[in-house]
Amino acid sequence: MPDRRRRRSVTGPQAFELVLGPKSTGSAFASEQDARAAWESHRDHLIERAVFHTHDAGWRPDAYWHFDAGRDDLIPTDDQVMGRDPEGVNARLRWLFDHDGFLPGELEAMRQRAERETRRRTWGGNEAAPFCVAAWDFLRPLIEASGKAEVTD
Repeated sequence: MPDRRRRRSVTGPQAFELVLGPKSTGSAFASEQDARAAWESHRDHLIERAVFHTHDAGWRPDAYWHFDAGRDDLIPTDDQVMGRDPEGVNARLRWLFDHDGFLPGELEAMRQRAERETRRRTWGGNEAAPFCVAAWDFLRPLIEASGKAEVTD
């Protein structure tokens, strides 16, 4: 059943900040408390949209790492966002895995996308595999060893 609680409205800059962090010019919120209230009101929608519509499975808004996980150290840096820091990406995936932080269907969506990307192209030289392929390559052995979720081929 959908959650019918009334959501606090947020401005475009506030939504941007919840997803990608504050701009260098400062926060779009008057206080940390206002940012937390906005996050709590829009959390489920922003995570689902990020995971299944605008970003890759395994990705979370910055506000998730700050408010829900309490792990500011896992908020992606610019290098990590651009795919230049696989260790940071793997640390976030590992945290989600260890804390049952994946949404229902998220791991399956990640597996399917990684398989599609693998069939579509091969990587060589300096070309990096897409995030979904690298993420699945990292997660698959964890899933298989844990028995937490069934991995199908």
